Formats: sequence, structure tokens, C-alpha cells
Amino acid sequence: MTGYTKLSERQSVAQHVKERVIVPVVSSTHYDREWRFSFQQTRSQLRDLIDHLLDLLDTQPDFPHYQLDGQSIILEDYLGLRRDRENDIKRLMQQGKLSAGPWYTLPDMNCVGGESIIRNLLIGKRVTQRFGPVMQAGYTATGFGQISQLPQIYAGFGIDTAFFYRGPDRSKLPKEFLWESPDGSRVIAYTFTPEFGRLNLFFCITRHVLFDQAFYEREQKWNLEEGPFRLDDDRTRWDLYYLARNYEGLHTEELVENVRKLIDTETCHSSLDTFLVMDGSDSTEAQPKTPAILEEMNKVCTTHEFVQATLEDFADILRKQKQKLPVFRGEMHTAAKHGIQANLYGDTLTARIDLKSANAQAERKLIHWAEPFAAFAWCMGAEYPRRMLDEAWSYLLQNQCHDSIGGCGQDIVHRQMNYKYSELMEIADEATRISLYELATCINTDSFAGEDMLITVFNPQPRAMDAIIEAKIDIPSEKAAKSLRIATPEGALVPHESLAVQLGKQVLIHRPKDAPGMYCMDRWRVRFHAKGIPGCGWSVFKVAAADGPASFVEAALADAAPECVIENEYMRLSVSPNGAFNLYDKERDLAFLELGGLADRGEAGNVYSHARPENDCTVQGPNAGDFSVLISKGALASTLCIQYVLFVPETSGIAARASETVPISVRVTATLHASSRYVELKYEINNEAHNHQLRVMFPTGFTAAKESIADMPFDILKRAIQQEDTSDWFERGYPNHPMRHFCAVADERAGLAVATRGLSEYEVLDDHERTIAITLLRCVQAETPKLKEPDESQLDSQMLGAHVFEFAIIPFDSPDTISDIYEIAQQFVLPPRMAQIGKQRGALPPRHSFLTISKPFALSAIKANEQGNALIVRVWNVSPSRAEGELRFGIELAEAWRTSLSEERSEAMQIEDGKVIRFCANPHEIVTMEVWPVHHAGKEIAR
Repeated sequence: MTGYTKLSERQSVAQHVKERVIVPVVSSTHYDREWRFSFQQTRSQLRDLIDHLLDLLDTQPDFPHYQLDGQSIILEDYLGLRRDRENDIKRLMQQGKLSAGPWYTLPDMNCVGGESIIRNLLIGKRVTQRFGPVMQAGYTATGFGQISQLPQIYAGFGIDTAFFYRGPDRSKLPKEFLWESPDGSRVIAYTFTPEFGRLNLFFCITRHVLFDQAFYEREQKWNLEEGPFRLDDDRTRWDLYYLARNYEGLHTEELVENVRKLIDTETCHSSLDTFLVMDGSDSTEAQPKTPAILEEMNKVCTTHEFVQATLEDFADILRKQKQKLPVFRGEMHTAAKHGIQANLYGDTLTARIDLKSANAQAERKLIHWAEPFAAFAWCMGAEYPRRMLDEAWSYLLQNQCHDSIGGCGQDIVHRQMNYKYSELMEIADEATRISLYELATCINTDSFAGEDMLITVFNPQPRAMDAIIEAKIDIPSEKAAKSLRIATPEGALVPHESLAVQLGKQVLIHRPKDAPGMYCMDRWRVRFHAKGIPGCGWSVFKVAAADGPASFVEAALADAAPECVIENEYMRLSVSPNGAFNLYDKERDLAFLELGGLADRGEAGNVYSHARPENDCTVQGPNAGDFSVLISKGALASTLCIQYVLFVPETSGIAARASETVPISVRVTATLHASSRYVELKYEINNEAHNHQLRVMFPTGFTAAKESIADMPFDILKRAIQQEDTSDWFERGYPNHPMRHFCAVADERAGLAVATRGLSEYEVLDDHERTIAITLLRCVQAETPKLKEPDESQLDSQMLGAHVFEFAIIPFDSPDTISDIYEIAQQFVLPPRMAQIGKQRGALPPRHSFLTISKPFALSAIKANEQGNALIVRVWNVSPSRAEGELRFGIELAEAWRTSLSEERSEAMQIEDGKVIRFCANPHEIVTMEVWPVHHAGKEIAR
């Protein structure tokens, strides 16, 4: 078989018509791995798709190339059922007749972390290279909007083109432009038309020619004799017909008109004389008649010649036009102004919010605990758990497919996702436990007495931090401790307070060469103030039984408003008469009133789009007299706990909310730690209502503020609060925005930020108070995909049952200090962890840092490199200005290199004193470095 010939090297089949413009046609499919169907159902269909495709590419010479949707997991999924076809895949990819990558899966980048996006491309490259070349074109035709840093991420993998259609503001942006990230990286952006999206040949030509139907004419006649088959089954996802054969004709009556419509629509807002044609639709198989269809098109069109090609062929055409294109910056997250294929679907941010929260938790466990501490343990001689971590990453990226993390699929899809989240978190937790155990054995505890109980606090942050640690500490029951004493290795007492004690608890011991044993312990639950925990390291403290009786911190019912107050040196928190919180910021002499109340409104939309009933009503709570308060005051932490019931309409419809109400029980716990500059809030909610949206409200009082602030992958974005009028747009505008860790409002005096552990959407209301509204639940009726009819068998999108949400309220100085707010938010999102250890005989000190990173840089990843012989450290510049950075290691380094995101070396880096690396970075630049520890230089990690 001959290989693929690039478009630029081929001769035109219509040389006699010199004025014809060559139009590349890329045959492809879109692989929704799990959406309309479960994964197993989809994979079964994929088996048939690729079986037929491989035979087609081998037997039909006039079909030169096929693209596997820009992702490589499609290869793994297929070969899981067809291992015998692996050599065929390799042969066709190496011939250039089949292409895959650069992504592993096609994610929704607004719902996942920046490091996950980088790993998606890195793993996509690794998987694709097993079979052949990686497609070097940035294809994210799906996904509900594009993040601002995608050009920089693409550039880090040598990709200089971006193809997409959801999210660009078509009221301002042309069809082709240069898209620039904050650091100055650029890609050539090509946006598909809103009329046809990535389906233009299928939409405009193929369905007319083969099936004599327009794209949205879906009803079929039974008498076509297509061999239908339907298994009678109660489960909705199986309730469909399969065909033994498709009816296909060759209807060319309207071909001239449709070809002209295609050309005119595609070139209307373009600066090019050509355009890209995509051949295929969702899960459609390669069409053997595509060459014949193109031949018919070329017969009737005298201005353009349609030729099958690759996406990289069209990228070559774009590069020649690069100098003519205007430059734009920012995220692509705008509603569709016109067209029928370009919806942003921005409300998927809150569909099945449990998936978003699980994803954030999984990322924290894998990226910020399992990987870095496995890397540190490897540096000390332990095994790096490569295969465990690879498996965890595969689970995570599978769950980050756009429809999966978007919450758009059937219940079975998302139940299986929750299983995968559970599995990957189990893997991450076990990898973390092993690594912290290995590191603990490396600690020298000779400075402690034999009777001391030792606790080690591990810090995942790249800078030293203070923290109030709430922990369970075991003391042997034989010591009959009346109270505890906690101290540093030097003997300085550590402030602590006791919360509870469980006497005589039997604790199991795992003894690998013996039957399991047990310790008999008194388990104390305490708080203690750990100061100066080294960055990416640990501090060891000693605990001993004390003689005096312990004084336990207890909660009491607050009867009077003056009692409902807690405070520290920086702020005072009280309960308002309406049951919300009033926060007084002592440092800035500012009061924030009525924080944390709930507002519940009707929902008449679906997983993709929020819609309010025509006659909606908002239920707010708590209200005066309808709540109770428990208060607990300690030296290190105090809490206010508010409990109430919110009665909301049982359900909502398009017209109005129901008259019947159901109770939603609410428990809100506010915690203020000593010396803390933020208040922690924990909401425990039991939802019994259908079709509603529940939000928590934080009035900021910054009336003059015109922008909100939020962090996104590798960026801090400012967004206009006042929304433009989109009443005449095809898709309504979105006042709600994605966020990763925090959102904020500020004026020239000060600001207020709200950080969350896993919530993904906020809105700043265009009201006098500039209220931050964060969505807790958006409960909707699921619909049957494609039919768009309510599916009563699917209930999980109603989010019934118990939920827990966590926040931090952070006052700050001004927008100029927003990089400091990012660090505080990270401290809330990623608190330290404690382990209890016994005497150890290692060589490392009781207080040790493996890595400290200077401000204003944030840590993105520490991991083994792809070759398995060194470490990768990735940081990013949180500030909007060029900055100098310093990495200070706690181990000796042999060499260091600056690399691309794909881990290709670019330049050697100087190492000062064997442990310090200095570098510079542009605004919001991502910096990746390969470092070689002295003791492990050249020792490879198996994959």
C-alpha cells in the first residue's frame, strides 16, 4: 500500500480550470466515549466503526486519509476488543493514512485543572507514538468553551494551530485570528462556522446526497427495508433500533444549490480564499462514498475543488496567511450570537455538581500529594509507583471527557464515573501513604526521648506555612494520660486544645510476617498550632502524657445575639438577625454584611442550559426566628453553627414553581482559626426538591466594582460584571462564569474573595451590593439525547440527598494583591496532613523541605519525567508581570534543564550551591524544568 501524499505535493485534478480554489476535506468522526450510551455500548459501536475503517483504507485507494477525532484513547478502547488489529493500526498510521492525537481525551477545560490539561496532551502524545506520528494540529472542536492559556499549552507541545467553534465572541472575532496567551505564546485560531460547526460536509451535502434529507430531518420510513432490530428492554438507554443496512442513494438534484450555500457560508467572514470541510458527525463511520460525493461536487462547481486531505494540510495553508491575521487575547467563553451548531452550553458547569467536586478532590490527591511525595521518596531510594500513577491518570482523564465531566450523559455513565473517581482516589491515597511512610523512615528521631509519641505534619505547599491542625493522636492506654503536652524537637511547647478522647480503642497493626496485631490506645482529638511547616516537607512534634486534667472545648446553644460572636486578631464574625453572617475586617476597618445566605430559584432547563420558569419565585433563607445557633470558643479555633430548614417548591415547570413545598435541611458551620486571615464555611445540605437552583450569596458592598476576578488554569481573569444585551442572540448570554479555586470582587480600597473546594461556577450580580453568587446545586430533569424529551427513568441529575460544600471567605487589600489571594486560597484548598510515627533511624532532620519556590510562582507538578530517569518540576507565574523565580531544593542536584511542556530540553540551567535554580518568566508563563538528583542520576523508573 502506498502512503498518504501531502496536499501541497499533489497535482490538481482540475488543472485546466486555473482559477479553482483547493478546499481540503478531512474525513473524521466524533467519538463521544460515553454520553448517549454507556462506555461499553459505545465501545461496541467503535469496534464496528474501526473494523470497517481499516478495511476501507486498505481496499479503497481513492480514500486517502481518516482522522480519529483528535484523541488517542480511541485506539486503546478499540484495541481492548481487537488486539489482533494493532499491527494494522500501526501500519496505516505510519503510512499517514490514519491519524490520532494530540489529545488523550477531549476534555471540557473549564471544569478541570491546568495540570490535567497538560497531562492530557502529554499522555496523548505517549499513547499515539506507540502506533505512529502524533497529529500536530490542536483540534478541540468539542468542549464548552476554550481557556485563555490554551495557546501557551499548545505551544509547549509544538502545536501552532487551534481548531474549535464553541466560545469565540463572533460579534468581535473574525473566523481566523492569532490567539495569544498572557505570556505572549500564539497559535493560529480557526473557528468553524456557527451554522455548520464541525459538520459542514455532513450537514450541507452528505445527508442531502445520500439520504435525500436535511440535517435535522430525522424521521425515517419503515418501508426502506434497512433491517431494523430493537431489543425489548425496560432501560431507556437500550430503547433504540439498530439497522442491518443503511438506505443510501445518490441524490444530486439540489447539489449545485447546496455546494454554493456551503461555499458562501464558509467564506462569508473569512480572510482566506479557501476553507476547511469536515466530513463526518457524532460516531458516524467513514463513508466509502465520500470520494464519489466530492467528484459530483467538483463536477458542478467551477470555483472550488474539493479534495480529501488532513487537518495538518489545512494547518499548512493557515501558516501562509499568518502575517495577515489580527491578534486577540483571552478566554473563548461567549454565547452563540447566531447559528445553530455553536452553542456554548455554559450551564454544564453546574450539571451534576458532584462530579465537579469529585474531580477537584481527585486532582488534589493525585497531583499535589501522590505524585510529589512519591518523587521525594524516590529521591531517598524508594520505588516510584509509576504504574499505579499511570492507572490513576487514565481514570482521571477518562472522566474529564467533555460530556462526562459536563454531566450531560445517562445515569449509568455518571455512576461509572463515580466508581472511577473512587478507584483513582484509592490509588492516589495508597501511593501517598506508601510515600509518606517511606519518607518517615528517613527521619532521624534521635533528638526525641524514647517515651515520646511523634507526629509529623506534611506540607504540600511549596512555601513554609503555619496551620491549625485538627488531628487524632493515639496515646498508649497504659500511660493513663489525663492531658497532653505537645512540643517541638527543641522542647518549645506548642499551643493545643483538646476536643474529645476515646479510651481503650483497639487499633490494628499490619505485620507482614505475622498475624495482624493491635495496640490498645486512648485516641485524643486535638487542635494544635503548627508553625513554620517547611515547604514540600515536614515538621515532627513530640506528644507526651501530662499530669493536669484536660479542658475540653465544647459547643453550647447560643440564646442571645451578643453571644453569637467569634473573633481573632484580624476579624470578627457574628450572626445577623436574619441568620446570615456579618464579618468585620479589623485590618481594613470594613464590614461585610449578610454573608452566606441561601437563595433558591426555579429551574425549567436541562443539563446544558439553565432556564427559569415564566413565573418564578426565589426562596431565601434563613430568616429571623427560623434558625438556631451553636457556638464553640477555643483558644485556637472557634465555631458558629447555624441550623435551619428551607422550605422550597417541590418542583418547577416552564410556567411556574409548584405550590407544594418540601424541606431542605441546612447546617452551616463557620470556623475562625487563631491568626487566620480567612473564615471557613461548611454547608451540609439535604436536598429533597426537584428542578431548582440553590445558590449561596456573598454581598461584597463594592458598589463601584465593574469586574469580577477568578482563577482559571494558569491564569487570573477579570470579567465584566455588567452583561451586554444578548436578547436577540441565538443563545442567551451567560452572566455565570467558571472558576477553579476562587472568585472575588474588589475596588481601589479592598476586596473580598470566596475560595471553594470543588465548586465550579459563580456569578457576580449586577446589583448595588455586587453580590457573589455561587451555585451549590442545579437540579434538572434529564432528557433523552437527540430526542430531547424528558426521561423520567433518569433521576441522578436532580441531585437528591446529602451534600457537603466548603468555602473560605478572604478579605484582601486590592486587585494588585490578587496573587497573594491565590496563595491563601491554595492553603485552604490544600491543607497539611498529619501522620503518627514511632522512633526512626533515618538521616533527614525532623524539620525538612524538599522544595521551596519563591513568590509569585505557584507549583503545578512534581513528577518523574517521561523517560523515568529524572524529575519534572513545573511552576507558573501567578503575577501579571514578568518575574524572577527561585527553586531551592532539599537535595543535591547533578544537573537541570529547562524543557517544553512535552519535556523536550531547551537549555541547561545553572545550579547554585548544588541546590538552587534561578529563572525568569513572562506574565502567567508556565515553566517546566527537568532536575537530576545526585543520588539518582541515571537510575530509571520502570513504566
